[in-house]
Amino acid sequence: MTSRPAQSTSPHAASQGERQGVRPPSTPPLSHIPHSRLLRHRRIIAASLAVITVFCMANGQAFAQAPMPTPPSDFSSITKPEVAAAIIISPEQQALITQIISERDTSVAAAEEAARPVIIAAANEKLQAVLTADQQSLFVSLFTGKKLRFNFRSQKWADVLDWIAKEADLSLVMEVPPPGMFNYSDSKDYTTVESIDLLNGWLLTKGFTLVRRERMLMCMDLKGGLPEGAVPRITPDELATRGRYEFVSVLFPLEGRPPEAVLMEVKPLLGSYGKAEALAQTQQLLVYDTAANLRVIEQIVKKVPLPVKPPGPAPEPPKPVLVVYPVQHANPTQAGEVLKQIVTGTLVIDEKARQISVNAIPAEQEKAKIILGQLESNQGPDMQPRLQLYPVQVSDADQMLATLKLIAPDGQYRIDPLSSKLIAWASESDQKRISESLQMIQAEQPEGGARQLQVYALKNADPTAISTMLVYIVPTARVTVNTATRSLVAFGTLPEHEAIRALIEQLEKQTETAAGEKTLKTYPVNSTVSTTLVTLMTTAVPKAQVLSDTANQRLLVMATADEHAQVDLLVKSLFTAESSGKQLKIHEADRIDSVSVTSLLTTLTPEATVTFDVGNKRLLVVATEEDQADVATVLEQVRTSEAESVRSLKSYPLQPKTVSTTIISLLLPLVPKASAIPDEANRRLLITATEKEHELIAKVIEQVQKDAIGNQPELKFYPLTKVVGPASLAVLQSVAPLARITFLPDGNRYSVLATRDDHLAIASTIEQLEMNAADTQRELKFYEVAAIGATDASGLLSTTFTDVTFVATAEGNKLMAWVSPAQHKRILATLEQLMTEKPFQSTRTMELYSIAELGPSASTVLAQAVPKASISAGARGDQLAIVATVEDHVKLKIVLEQLQGSKSIPPSKTLTVHSIKGLTPSSVLQVLQPLVDADVQLTVDAAGQQLFVRAFPDKQDQIKTVVEQVTFSLAGQTQRSTKTYLIGAPNADKAQEVLVALYPDAK
Repeated sequence: MTSRPAQSTSPHAASQGERQGVRPPSTPPLSHIPHSRLLRHRRIIAASLAVITVFCMANGQAFAQAPMPTPPSDFSSITKPEVAAAIIISPEQQALITQIISERDTSVAAAEEAARPVIIAAANEKLQAVLTADQQSLFVSLFTGKKLRFNFRSQKWADVLDWIAKEADLSLVMEVPPPGMFNYSDSKDYTTVESIDLLNGWLLTKGFTLVRRERMLMCMDLKGGLPEGAVPRITPDELATRGRYEFVSVLFPLEGRPPEAVLMEVKPLLGSYGKAEALAQTQQLLVYDTAANLRVIEQIVKKVPLPVKPPGPAPEPPKPVLVVYPVQHANPTQAGEVLKQIVTGTLVIDEKARQISVNAIPAEQEKAKIILGQLESNQGPDMQPRLQLYPVQVSDADQMLATLKLIAPDGQYRIDPLSSKLIAWASESDQKRISESLQMIQAEQPEGGARQLQVYALKNADPTAISTMLVYIVPTARVTVNTATRSLVAFGTLPEHEAIRALIEQLEKQTETAAGEKTLKTYPVNSTVSTTLVTLMTTAVPKAQVLSDTANQRLLVMATADEHAQVDLLVKSLFTAESSGKQLKIHEADRIDSVSVTSLLTTLTPEATVTFDVGNKRLLVVATEEDQADVATVLEQVRTSEAESVRSLKSYPLQPKTVSTTIISLLLPLVPKASAIPDEANRRLLITATEKEHELIAKVIEQVQKDAIGNQPELKFYPLTKVVGPASLAVLQSVAPLARITFLPDGNRYSVLATRDDHLAIASTIEQLEMNAADTQRELKFYEVAAIGATDASGLLSTTFTDVTFVATAEGNKLMAWVSPAQHKRILATLEQLMTEKPFQSTRTMELYSIAELGPSASTVLAQAVPKASISAGARGDQLAIVATVEDHVKLKIVLEQLQGSKSIPPSKTLTVHSIKGLTPSSVLQVLQPLVDADVQLTVDAAGQQLFVRAFPDKQDQIKTVVEQVTFSLAGQTQRSTKTYLIGAPNADKAQEVLVALYPDAK
C-alpha cells in the first residue's frame, strides 16, 4: 500500500506534471522567443489572471481551481435544510429564523421600493445574531471554501485521486488503483466534498469507493465487500454534511420501537454494499450504507409507529376543603350571590357573624378568595368587578375558559352547562374585551358550532380535485382553492373541519405512497452525453439515484414516478440539444405565468425548444447561445413586472364589535384573488389586492361595521356625594323607565344596568341633581337609646329618616349617625317622644296550651280568633306556645273550650289558582309569607304567571284578599315595595301598633 501525504499547492509553484515526477517539455529562454509570439503569450497570461483561473496541463489531463468567492452577505439561505443541517441549527433557533423571515417578507411587501434594502439589511443582521460564533464560521466556510472545476481527458485514476486528495488537504491511502481512465469536463464549481462525491459516483460503477476518515482519504476495493472497520461512524445530524455516494455508518435511536419490526422495514432500502443490525439491548439500529440511503432510512425509522403504552392510573380528583372567609366591608348577602354564580361548591352565608363558609376544591377556593378580596377593596366604578352573563355554545368548555384567562387574566369564570351561559366576574374594561372575544369566537354560529376559517396546505394531492369532492361531503362549508400556494381555504364548523381534515390526510397519504415508490428504469444514451446527463441529473433531480452504464450505453435510474418524468424530460431535451448543436439550460419559473411566458418565448425565439417542468416550476430551453441570452432577458423582465404588480397591501382597522372572520367570509366570493390576514392583536385586517378590489373591500367593511354598532345594555356605577340616594331614585326611574337602577347604601352609589342612551340620560340627571343639591355640613352624633333598645330605635329612625344610616355602638346602648343640624333636632324630638310613650314595652306573656284532642289545625283557628297573638309549636307535638296579652289569653281559652266541646272535624284543604300576571313571583311569595304555616303550600309557575295555593278555606280567603290587594295597588299605578325588617320577638306587636299608627296605608 502506498500513502501519499497531502501537500499545499500553489498555481505559481510547480505544474501538476512536475509534482507527479513527469518533466514537462523544455522551453527556450524568453530571449529566443520572437516578439510576436511573446506578445501572444502575455495576452494569454493576462486573460488567465483576469478570470483568476489556473490551468495545469500534464499527461493529457486538465483541471482547474475556481476563483475564491466572497463571504456571503445574505443569511436567508440558512432556511435551506442542507445549510441548516450543516451548521447544526437548533429547534429554538429555527423558530426565531422563521419568525424573522416572516416579519421581513411582510415589511418588504408593505414598504416602498427605496426602503426595502434597509429592511433586508436589518433582517440579515438579526439572522446573523441568531447564530453562535462557531455557526457563523461554519456558514461562511460553506460559501467561501475552495471551489474546483473538472476538465479531465484520458487521465489515470491514480493521478486523479492524488489530485483530489491534495485539493481536499487529505492524505491519500490506496492499495490498488481503479482500472481504466477518467474522462470528465464540467464548467460548474464544486466544493471538495462535492468533488469527492462526484468521483464516488463514478468509482462505484467500477467496484471502488472513497472514504473520508479523519485526515485520510482511503480508496477501497469493494470486491470483498465493505470493510466495516474502515468506514467512519457519524451521528444522524452529520448526514447532511456527507456526499450522496459516501459510505458511513450511523447508530439510529429507536426510542421504544420494536427492533425487529424496524429492521424488516429498513432491509429493502439497503444498497448493494449496505448492512443493518438491530441492537435490541440498547434500542439502536446500526446501519452501513451511502449517506443518501441513510437519509431515507432515517425517515423510515421515524415513521415506524411507537408501541402504545398502557394508560396509567387516573389521578385522584382534588378533595374539597372548608374555608371560612370573614367579610368586613362588603355586603355578605351580595358577596354570597356572586360566589354562588362563579364558585362550584357549597356556600353558607352568616350575616350576623359577617362571614361566608365555602366547601370546595382548592382551585375553586382560590376563585372565592380573589372575588372576596376584590369586593372588600373599593376600587372605584371603573375598576370594580361586576357579574355578567353571556350566552355561549361551545364544544370544549375548558378550552374557552383557558382562552378567556389569556384575554382577561384578572377575571373569574364559570360555564353553566344547564343554561349554556358563561358567568364572568371582571372589571368594566375586561368585560368589554370578553364580549368582543366571544363575538369573534361565536360569529355566525350554526347548529354544528362556531364557524371558523382554516387554511389547508397540500403537498401531493390535487387541490381542485379535493375541492370538488368536498362539495358533496360538506355541502354547507365554503371551500376556495388557492392555486398559487396549492392550498384550500375552508370556512365551516368544527365537525366540517374534522371531515375536511380527514379527507385531506387520506388523499395525501395515498398520493404520497403512490409517488414515493421508487422503481428502476433504464434510459439509452450515447457515450458523448452520458457524463453530462449524470452531472445534470445530480443537480436537477437530487433525490434520484443515477448510475452510468457506459459499456451498454445507458443510464440506470432508481426514482419515483414524478422523478422519472423529470429524467425523461431531461434526456429528451439533451438529445435535442446534442443533435442540433444547441445548448440545454434550466431557468427557474416559480414566480411567472408559465403559459404566457412559454408562448412569448416561442414567438421571440422560434428556433428554440421551450418546455415547462410543472413539478419543479422551471423552463428547459434548448437553443443557441444567442437565443439563450434573449430567453434570460425576457425572464428577467417578466419577473420585474411581476414584482411591480398593481396589487398592494392595505390595513383596515376594525371596530370592537366587528368580527374579522365574518368580514373574510363575506369578501371571499367577492374578491377571490385577494389575500386577507387578520391581525387580532391590533384589531385590523391586512389585505393584499388591486385598487378596484380595495374599493369594494372598503365599502363592505364600512357597511358591516355600521350594522355591528348596537345599543346593548351594560352595567355602570354612579357614586353620589351630595344627592340623597333613595330620594333621587324615583327621579332616575322616570328618566329611564327601562333601566334597572339599584341604590347601594354601603358605597353610597347607584348600580345601573341600561343601554348607552339611558346611561347618558342618567349621568346627565345625576350631574344636575348634584349641582342643585344643598351643600349641607353633616356631623357625627351619638344618641342614647338604652331605655328604648338599639334595635327598635334603629329600625324606627331608619324608616323615618331614609337618608341617614344609623349604626349601633359595640355596647349596644347608643346609636351613631352623620346628620345635619335640622336632622339632629328632629331625631332628638322623636327619641324624646319614644321615651315618653314607651311603645316597645312588652305586656305580653307566654303560656302553653294542649291541643292533643284537637290536632294541628287548631293553631289555624286560634290564629284567626286572636290575630295579634304569636303562636308556635311547643316542646311536645300536642302543645302550642302562645305569646299574647292578658285579654288575648282569655279569648284563647274560650276558643279552645269551644273547640274541645264540639270536637268538630276541620274542613279539608282545597287547591286554588291565582293569576299573578304583571307581578314579580318573589315579591308575591314575600308578601304572603306571614300567612304561610304548616297547612299552607304555595307553588309559583313563573312561565304561566300563576300562583297555586293548597290550604284550608279560611287561609284561601286571606291569600285571595292579599293577592287582589297587590294586583289592585299595581293597577292604581301606586309604587309599592315589600321589605322585611328584623325586630325582637317580644316587641313584635308593639312595633306593629306603632307602624300602623304612623303609616295607616301600609300593609
